[in-house]
Amino acid sequence: MKSLKTRRDAEDGVISTSDEGEPVSVPDKPIQLAILGRQNVGKSTLVNKLVKSERVLSGPMPGLTRDAIAVDYDWDGKKVQLVRYDICPSCSTIL
Repeated sequence: MKSLKTRRDAEDGVISTSDEGEPVSVPDKPIQLAILGRQNVGKSTLVNKLVKSERVLSGPMPGLTRDAIAVDYDWDGKKVQLVRYDICPSCSTIL
């Protein structure tokens, strides 16, 4: 198995190469961003504003979206995955 060496190039960003110095294709992983907060503080509204569409249900009723929800989108040509979580106020855990 070939090992990869990584160097930073001022023009192109990060480039991975094999031991022989040939460029190697590296899969593009999305940036993962977690949106955490208590119930009814605007997490879903924030996600919708960031992706500029109504991808997550939001409204004035608490508990409208209870599960963790992942939203994939492109931001300036980069893949981004937003995940919104509720935090239980009495137990300080992620639901």
